[in-house]
Amino acid sequence: MNKETLRARADRLLEVNNIMTQLEPEVRAAAFLLLQGYVTAEDRSETANDLGSSRGPANEDITTFFSRFNTDTPAENVLLLAAYHFSQYGSSSFTVDELKSRASEVGLTLPERVDMTIRQARREGKGLFQSAGRGLFKPTVHGELFLRTTYQVTKGTHQKASSE
Repeated sequence: MNKETLRARADRLLEVNNIMTQLEPEVRAAAFLLLQGYVTAEDRSETANDLGSSRGPANEDITTFFSRFNTDTPAENVLLLAAYHFSQYGSSSFTVDELKSRASEVGLTLPERVDMTIRQARREGKGLFQSAGRGLFKPTVHGELFLRTTYQVTKGTHQKASSE
């Protein structure tokens, strides 16, 4: 990271901090997740995305994607992995083994029962994932909206290799 990028990110972080201090403590963590992409965005990618460029989360490499987030719990890591899958493959189904493999690839800790974490994942009383067959899961409509807003991803268009 060069000094220009550091200064730009520091300025944006101070802007976000000013906003955060005006919020109730209970919502600050969630609000920061929504604004985190603004802090780490580079000026040229913001301009490109505003112009409708194809450069963005769907084309982001795995290292860059996971370096944008700091998760506190293994359950949050499962949601982050699901967000990455969504950013690459859209609503196509995934298995627990796929998530575990990707977690070991990027060094994330997962809960003992990833399948139960996925089954029980809810926000605002609505389930985030649904069963898509034996051992397969995919995001619900509410899950898609959650992944888009929380992790600032777009629905991916890549096709998965047929392993189903």
